[in-house]
Amino acid sequence: MTKDNENIYFTDATLQPLSYKNGSPLLFYTSALASFRGGRDGRLMVYNRKTKTTKTLAQDFIFTNGCALDATESSVFVIDSTPLRLYRYWIKGFSGFLFTQRPSI
Repeated sequence: MTKDNENIYFTDATLQPLSYKNGSPLLFYTSALASFRGGRDGRLMVYNRKTKTTKTLAQDFIFTNGCALDATESSVFVIDSTPLRLYRYWIKGFSGFLFTQRPSI
């Protein structure tokens, strides 16, 4: 959330429907299925509390697993868990993506 409490940045990991067993959600099963499927439906979004609107800022991630706004509020870092990548989405200034991939162990 921005310092002025106006914008909330968040990710949506997948469009994979949540699976249930006996009325209880199977969160691990659903996330594992989405990850193995490899669909590119993860998104970075922002919700503006003033206008009550949500906007998709970036998409085509395999499995986004959170985001963090930098201290200057000029960019958002996005984790894409399945390919082990960290992206930087610029809100102000530089445009485009910068990413790093975790080296193989």
